[in-house]
Amino acid sequence: MTKQRTDPDSLAAAERAITATRLRAAGLSYAEIAAECDYNSEQAAHKAVSSLLKRRKREAGDELRELIETRLDECLFSVYDRATAGGSYAAIDRVLRIEAQRAALYEGRGKGKGKAGEGAEPERAKVTIYIPTNGRGEASEGEDGEEGGDAGGG
Repeated sequence: MTKQRTDPDSLAAAERAITATRLRAAGLSYAEIAAECDYNSEQAAHKAVSSLLKRRKREAGDELRELIETRLDECLFSVYDRATAGGSYAAIDRVLRIEAQRAALYEGRGKGKGKAGEGAEPERAKVTIYIPTNGRGEASEGEDGEEGGDAGGG
């Protein structure tokens, strides 16, 4: 997250960028904006407008991700006890799907580690699943043909 500056020069520059963005939205050219807002050049006006728009877009994206994460937390909370206590396969599946959505939400962003694209490759979500056997799938005596069972005869 960027550190907000509150010194008078920074506040004045921010106000000027907001005015420039409003003028651009009203249809003025960058040359007209530069003259109106006292920028040195069209390029300076363009940079001010595009920087402000990028920052606003990033902030809006962060707010949306936080909202979605809150909703995922609420969904997870509603099924987690059933998944862990009762071992309901449907509830376990739902928990895994919720966590997959959470991983997709932050894929490529390295949650809490800055912007996407900084540093090494993004971390991949890893899920370990433990499914108790409950006696299912284990070979019992006689099924493998060695002991017990009805191996032909009598």
